[in-house]
Amino acid sequence: MPSKSSEGSRGAWGKIRRSRSGEPSRSKTAFVLSGGGIQGSIQVGMIKALLEHGVEPDLIAATSVGALNGAVIAQSPGEKGLEQLIGIWDDLEGEHIFPGGFWSRMVKFVSADHLFPRTGVEKIVDDNIHTRRFEDLPIEMHTVACDLDTGEEVRFSSGEIRPALLATTALPGAFPPVDHDGRRLIDGGVINNVPVSVVDRPDVSRIYVLNVSSELDEDKEARRPLDVVMKAFAIAKGQRWLADVKRYSTDPRVHVLPRPPFEGLAFDDLTQTQRLLDESYELTKSYLGSVAA
Repeated sequence: MPSKSSEGSRGAWGKIRRSRSGEPSRSKTAFVLSGGGIQGSIQVGMIKALLEHGVEPDLIAATSVGALNGAVIAQSPGEKGLEQLIGIWDDLEGEHIFPGGFWSRMVKFVSADHLFPRTGVEKIVDDNIHTRRFEDLPIEMHTVACDLDTGEEVRFSSGEIRPALLATTALPGAFPPVDHDGRRLIDGGVINNVPVSVVDRPDVSRIYVLNVSSELDEDKEARRPLDVVMKAFAIAKGQRWLADVKRYSTDPRVHVLPRPPFEGLAFDDLTQTQRLLDESYELTKSYLGSVAA
């Protein structure tokens, strides 16, 4: 993860590469979008600043809410996708994602393997993602889910987009697993919440990491069932990310974008969306300016 001067220190390393056939291949810029629930609005501000700075992705790797954001940009690159994302987050309410009242949640808590139906997530996907297959996206995209029965990382890079997005957003305990191709799939954040490894390829010379996942709050007591789920999830996510931070800490290709504080934000509180978007935009704009200086 580079210092301010590392962008220039790469020299021509990232500009032209040779493929196995000997033909030159253009170096690529990758966006890595983490999971993070409602903190996904932070990624919108980051993307806005990146696009304004002339940084556009050639490929996207994403998990959970990051996959929803990433799919919009992969489907509609540039300003069009950004405007769509801003509109989605402007209109989004907690009830859209986590439908049902207190008593329906309690019934599910004792009788089902999840607290919420995934109808809200399905509606977001169906209303906004109109490209059917990964192969038809203008921008290459990869997303990650986890096989509930084996613990394996399952990557989606081809085939139908809809089941991949539903799988990678299936937060365990909150939403039901997704049955797909003989597997029961859950949120990719369990296994690879910030999928830098997916874009760690010879043809990628710049990697922008849009990590908006929560850090583990050791002082916060988990009182409600979903609090327990979210805290356990934060532990699982954090271990992989800490390993990747160590692994990529000296890699000049990797830029981890700064993010605004969001401590104390409830899992379904979308009242801070605009603040988070605005602050992340300003932070990313400042960071990009310092790197280019």
